[in-house]
Amino acid sequence: MVYGNYGKESASGNFFTRNIVTGEGKIQGEYHQSSFDSIGAKGKDINKITPAYLNRLEKIARSVEDHFKEIRSIRFTIENKKLWLVDQRAVMSKSTQSEIKTRLDLLKRKVVDDRYVVSHVKPQQLNEILHPVVNPSSVSKLKTLPGGLTGAPGAAIGRVFFTTDGLIDAYREAQHKGQDTRVILCMESTFAEDVKAIELATGVLSSEGGYAAHASVVARQYGKISLVKPEMRIRGRKATIGDITINEGDYVTLNVPFYKDPVIYLGAAELIEPNPEESGLLDFIKLVRRHIKDFHVRANADSPRGAALAASFGADGIGLCRTEHMFFDEKRINIFREMILSDTTEERKIALKKLQPIQKTDFYKILKIMKQYEVTIRLLDAPLHEFLPHNSEEMKKLLAYMKSRKTKISDKEIRARCESLNEFNPMLGHRGCRIAVSYPEIYEMQIRAIFEAVFNLQKEGITVHPEIMIPLIMNENELKLIIYGKKIEGGSIRGLVDIAEEVRLSMKAKKLDYKIGTMIELPVAALGAGEIARYAEFFSFGTNDLTQTTTGLSRDDFNTFMPDYTQFDILDGNPFQVLNHYVKELVELAVKRGRLTRPGLITGLCGEHGAIPENIRFCMDAGLNYVSCSSYSVPIAALTIAQLNIEREAG
Repeated sequence: MVYGNYGKESASGNFFTRNIVTGEGKIQGEYHQSSFDSIGAKGKDINKITPAYLNRLEKIARSVEDHFKEIRSIRFTIENKKLWLVDQRAVMSKSTQSEIKTRLDLLKRKVVDDRYVVSHVKPQQLNEILHPVVNPSSVSKLKTLPGGLTGAPGAAIGRVFFTTDGLIDAYREAQHKGQDTRVILCMESTFAEDVKAIELATGVLSSEGGYAAHASVVARQYGKISLVKPEMRIRGRKATIGDITINEGDYVTLNVPFYKDPVIYLGAAELIEPNPEESGLLDFIKLVRRHIKDFHVRANADSPRGAALAASFGADGIGLCRTEHMFFDEKRINIFREMILSDTTEERKIALKKLQPIQKTDFYKILKIMKQYEVTIRLLDAPLHEFLPHNSEEMKKLLAYMKSRKTKISDKEIRARCESLNEFNPMLGHRGCRIAVSYPEIYEMQIRAIFEAVFNLQKEGITVHPEIMIPLIMNENELKLIIYGKKIEGGSIRGLVDIAEEVRLSMKAKKLDYKIGTMIELPVAALGAGEIARYAEFFSFGTNDLTQTTTGLSRDDFNTFMPDYTQFDILDGNPFQVLNHYVKELVELAVKRGRLTRPGLITGLCGEHGAIPENIRFCMDAGLNYVSCSSYSVPIAALTIAQLNIEREAG
């Protein structure tokens, strides 16, 4: 036996073959001079050991990594100037970043091939390096509130605010004074008008909904954190969870890991921020893309920032650009509300004319960023009442705007019109293509904005591939009407293709290949896919709504009674995460019927179902061409696709 305490240079220690957090190639650990395994005593940095021994330990580290193809922990002792290895073992506490960097180094040293590197990282592990994580040493003294439902994984710190306006005002004030701008939006549930607050916030804390709720979906799109606490109650400017009260302005830390239960820490912890370049993620994505062939991943993005992020993460285009999100900027929202509240078509067109150049700029930037890839632009989908004020502050701003426009509508009449637009069941009401039938001028404005952007890019020598998606189609007659128009006695609707051609001729542009398709999100549309495909050049399956309309479950309310259904095994998992069997059957049926009519029909799935590995396998088997998910989920989906391709090649 040797004990590391005989002779001047004797020592003992243990080290990891590289840094287990960052993945840096330097060995990491401690040694104790002239002692053996000094339990509890702090040792010296292993990199400060005598250079001759350090050199040998580094060579051993590389040899051990090459043999086991992973980071290992090694114990050693030095006795009378002779180095002895005591043992080596696996490391359970290593980070995903360190795993990826280890395997990339093994690839450089030609110890493994790229198939090995791609195959040995679990897709959902990437969440760890796409989002910040809590530094464990910073939360030991903070009070904890465990539990909740994961909406979007990661960690976030900020002061809590209970309204969109309150959060925005606090953010701007902090920015102006050079103070901490980190803020967290805390609401029972969010609506489209709250997107602007989610974009500024570090995270969202809500009490209604779950993985597929509005707050969660938007948070994932913007790379923010989302946690749902069903037991939370909000009253005015405070929230209660059990016997704990959180007041407006209090700091909280949301810790929402993918594999563990979420936790709220009362107070500000420390975060370890992700860095895609330093983490090796971008290099890893390049390897992954080598194994993506016929089936691709696109991103859900409706801003230039989102498009650029999607491109950096390797997205092959945009599968869903939600145009309604573009109207909620404070410089646009009241113009849009003015349009909604207009009495006549002429008044609506005046408001829409103000919005058209703004939309055109948005489309121009997004299309330019994606360049050679397809960009699927969904025309207005949300019910009109979603754009109207939901609280007194928003109503005050609208009334002030309408007065500045010198309209003759009284405050009382404005309030009455807003109330009259409320629907009992808006998700199945006056939304999607139904708005275009009633108010065709809205889609006309959007088509003009899209094609003015497209033809401007064409003149700059940039080739783009727009795809126009018409939402909530029920049957082929709706789609035919909107695409090609119709004249009847007493009225007419202009077709989208005619408007696009009019823009082209007015700009003296060359003809351009573009597609018009639809979102299949109703069972009746899936069953009628053969007839709908006569007019649709592509299908995009909106599986959130298709799940709602097939199962009769609301994605925002299901979580209030989901625990009861889980307890008694009534449902096999959460249908808003893993696709329900009958929803899958409708998708398969729609693909088959659609391609019998149009053999070259392009089909994709858009929404966060598209980031779940089990769903991706189904989509590939069902003959779809792509999935589309939030930008931050693109690497996860891409890795899943690559691994399935490698698996199938291996037989």
